[in-house]
Amino acid sequence: MDKETDFYDYNDLISDIKAHWCKDIVVILGDPFTGKTRLWNRLTATQEDVFSLSFKGYDVSLLPGLIHSECQTWNDMFAWICSQETYKYLIIDDADCGKNTEGFWNALIDLHKESNKLKVVLIAAKDTTPTELEHTTFELSLMSWRKLSDHLDLTGKELKELLCITGGYPEIMSEFSWHRPFEEKLAEVLTPGSAFWNLAPKILERHFSSVETYNTILYAMTQGNKALTTIAKASGMKNNACLEYLKKLQAKGLIRQKESQNGHKEYFIVNSYIYLWYAFVYTARLKADFSINDQTITNFDEKLRKEVYRRFFRTASLAYLKSFYFKNWSFDIINDELHQDVTIDKVNFDYVGEDKYLHRMVLFKCGLIKTPLLKKALRAMKKIPLSDKEYVFLFTNKAIPRGCWSIAKKYDNVHIVQEKSLYRLRGLPNE
Repeated sequence: MDKETDFYDYNDLISDIKAHWCKDIVVILGDPFTGKTRLWNRLTATQEDVFSLSFKGYDVSLLPGLIHSECQTWNDMFAWICSQETYKYLIIDDADCGKNTEGFWNALIDLHKESNKLKVVLIAAKDTTPTELEHTTFELSLMSWRKLSDHLDLTGKELKELLCITGGYPEIMSEFSWHRPFEEKLAEVLTPGSAFWNLAPKILERHFSSVETYNTILYAMTQGNKALTTIAKASGMKNNACLEYLKKLQAKGLIRQKESQNGHKEYFIVNSYIYLWYAFVYTARLKADFSINDQTITNFDEKLRKEVYRRFFRTASLAYLKSFYFKNWSFDIINDELHQDVTIDKVNFDYVGEDKYLHRMVLFKCGLIKTPLLKKALRAMKKIPLSDKEYVFLFTNKAIPRGCWSIAKKYDNVHIVQEKSLYRLRGLPNE
C-alpha cells in the first residue's frame, strides 16, 4: 500500500466531501499535524481538473500576480481560473495561514453569488470563513482506534502499540513498522532522525512562540507530578505562575484537568505520543551519544504498560460501551473526566456516571478481574441511591475466573467483557 494512506482509508471522507462540494463551499478543519495536507494531496490526486495552492507563508493579496502575470486581484484570478476549461475545482491548503486575505474573501463572496461558480475546498486549522459564505464543514482528527481497527488487519496488541506510541499522528504512523518485534519498533521510533523524535517540538511551536517553560512543565508531568504544587516545584516556579501556564496548555488541548476524590485538581497530558516524547526524548536530546539500550527498552515498556495502556484500554472500553450499549444515552461517557477514577466503599471504578433522563447508573472497571473484586464491586454498587437500573461493566485482558462468570449470570445488570472483544468492531453500529 501507499505509505501516504496505508494506515487509514480516506475514501469515505473524500466521497462525503465530493457529495457536498458541487453545491457548497467545503471547509475541512483539523488541528496541526492531523493529516490535512495529506488529505489535500489525496484530493488533488483524485481529480484531474483541480487548481490547488497553499496560503502558508504568503501575502495572499500578492498571490494572483505571482501565479499569473495578468491577474492583479483575486477577482481577476477567479475569472482566469473559471475561463480555463481544465479547472472545475479550487483546493486551498492552510487557508487560515496567509496574511492580507480580505481581497480573497471578498472575491470568493462575489464568485459564490454567480450561478456557475467554481467548486471550492478550504483546508485549515480554524474556520476563518466569512459568515456571508454558506459552507459545509468536515472535521479531520487524529487517527483513533475505532478508525484503524475498521481499516487495518491488526491484533489488539499491535493496535495498542501503534496508537499509544504514535498518539494517532499520521506523520509518525507512516514510519511505524507494524509487524516487527517491539524492540525493533522502539529502535526505529527513538532514532534522532525519526518523526517520533522530531514532531513534538513542532507541535509546541505551532501553539506557543516561546516553548521553554512549557517544555519544563510537560516534562515534570511525565515524572509523576500531577498536582499544581508538585508540578510547580519540579519546574522551579511559583504556584501562581505555573497555574497560568497550565491554563494555556489546557486551552490548547495538550493537557486536561481533573478533580480528584479529595477535591484537589490534577493535571495530565492528553496525547500518549506527547507524554512519551517528554518522558524519553526531551532529555535524550541533550546527549550527543544517545543510544538505545536494554534499560531504555525496559523503561519505555514500563511507561506504556503502567501509564499509557491503562488509559488507552479505558478509552477503548468506554467507546465500546457507547457504541454497543448506550448509543442513545444523553451523557458522554467517553470524555467526561469528572466521573472517572471514582472510589466507592474502597472500590475504585474507572467511571461512575448517571443518565439524568433515564435514571440509570453506570459503574465501570477495567483491568484484571477476580471473584472477590467482583463481589466488592457489587456491594459498592448498593451504596448508590436511586436509579431504576444499575450496571457494572468489568473489562479484562486476562482469563476470567469461573466464579466471576457464575456471579454475572445471576444479574442482568452485570456485564463482563474481554479486551479482545473491543477490536471486533466491524459489526457494531457507528457512533
